[in-house]
Amino acid sequence: AGCASYDVSNQFGQIAQGAVTKAPHGFVRYCRASIENCQFTPKRAATIQLASTAASSDDGALFNQPSTLVRPVALSDTRWRELKKLNTYINVKVQYRTDMESFGLADYWRAAENFGDCEDFALAKKKALIERGWPKEHLRLMTTYSVKTGLHAVLVVTTDKGDFLLDNVEPRIRPWNKSKYIFLKIQTPNDPKIWRRALGPAPDGENFEKPKIALNQNI
Repeated sequence: AGCASYDVSNQFGQIAQGAVTKAPHGFVRYCRASIENCQFTPKRAATIQLASTAASSDDGALFNQPSTLVRPVALSDTRWRELKKLNTYINVKVQYRTDMESFGLADYWRAAENFGDCEDFALAKKKALIERGWPKEHLRLMTTYSVKTGLHAVLVVTTDKGDFLLDNVEPRIRPWNKSKYIFLKIQTPNDPKIWRRALGPAPDGENFEKPKIALNQNI
């Protein structure tokens, strides 16, 4: 029942974060146009140590840095059903369309209503969950990369069972450590305007050059 498909009697943990990095350009423009969606002070904060599961020679110093995270929401069966229902609803309702097709722009972030690309799906899910009473600080945007999707964005939901990814490409809600993506950047829970390096599992065989370029070019 509930989350049993992922045996959530086990804790999946939370995504480790590295050093502060630049926010995606499209997100910066989104915040300038929607200031109310980019400012808040969390009410339930707790400082914990984030442990990494791996390190690399060039950024090993970024791992295991303390970060302020909020106490995660309890993922009851009711909450889990609501999460799955909403994720499916938006994935079916919203038609995928690139920003260039829709607005003649390379990157334009907004909460999708009827059409949009990956970050628009993620923003629509975040907005809908907030309207249903989910705390803002548990809902964070993250940019990722894979050969299949290229540069991509998902919504990360933080729960007492761990972090889960809501995606417009993958229909199932996955725990972060079951993801097939290379993680790039993630919002901090205490201030959505601040982004950090996201440190996650790297699928075998992926090309690491494009993610590094993406980070350097502030995408």
